[in-house]
Amino acid sequence: MDTSAPSLEPTGDFLRRRGLAYRSVRILAAGPGLEPVTESGVGKTFHLDVLTDENAAAALLQREQQAVIVARVGSEPEGTALLERLGELAPSAVKVAYAEASSPEALFPFVQRGVIDLLIPSSASAAELELALTSAVERATRERASAGLLEDLRTDHAELNRKLESTTRELKTTTERLERMSVADSETGLYGMSYFSHTWRREMARSTRYGRPLALMVLDLDERSTADSACLRAAGTFLLESIRDVDFVGRFRDEGFAVILPECGKADGLDLAERLRLAFEEQAKSGPLAGQTLSIALVACPEDESSAGAMTGLADRCLREGMARGRNQVLSGS
Repeated sequence: MDTSAPSLEPTGDFLRRRGLAYRSVRILAAGPGLEPVTESGVGKTFHLDVLTDENAAAALLQREQQAVIVARVGSEPEGTALLERLGELAPSAVKVAYAEASSPEALFPFVQRGVIDLLIPSSASAAELELALTSAVERATRERASAGLLEDLRTDHAELNRKLESTTRELKTTTERLERMSVADSETGLYGMSYFSHTWRREMARSTRYGRPLALMVLDLDERSTADSACLRAAGTFLLESIRDVDFVGRFRDEGFAVILPECGKADGLDLAERLRLAFEEQAKSGPLAGQTLSIALVACPEDESSAGAMTGLADRCLREGMARGRNQVLSGS
């Protein structure tokens, strides 16, 4: 097994593989005292911008992307000011300090702060200078490639999350549809009596345990003799579209409907029932519901009863007794 340390791809190959040419890589030599840099062979290999004026160098950075910034620095506190200013304008560039021979150790704090990425002593030979700047170019190119890859990964991750959320929503919708199909009443598409009873007992238990208001509406079509399958399905669709998101509607007995109203007191329930009756009356002026009216009985916990069986029994009796005296009305449990 090969245990040798991996070697870096040569800079030229690295650039060419990314469709880059040496001359497309820009190095900015900013400020005075950089004659060894400008006179070296670096300018023959890379695109070298030489600007001794600090403001002109700053203006160039705002227009052109630079891979490397080189500035001469001294050991005094203000000796890195130019490089620090230019580095703030081009944070992705590799910042090279061309340092006086006596100053490198004093500049280490600036390296730790990220003001300086690479130190080249002013005593370096032309060959050493060219090699160091080539290394700086390679570092800048690789860091930009890594940043681009990281951004691509972030974009891919965001897109994957979006697709996952979409798939999760679709799965939830499908699951709910399948669940509904497994417990639905075939005639109306609503939940059947068995599932309704299970939900009603659960909501009643929650109401009594936590002392929360709960109401129940039992509804029936007044003209049962003309209520065919199309009429019943239309009535079920009407109820589904008319109730609140938190409410639950299902079949009740063989010919009626019921709506569970969580967090709803008696007064609000009666108001909702009356609005539902009037809306149904308007809906029934034509179509499958033509000629039909709706009678509704409403009971509430704790105002009327406090158990599931007593509530449904009271609502059913109230509806039957009320319909015997008249139709198209809202009936109260008390």
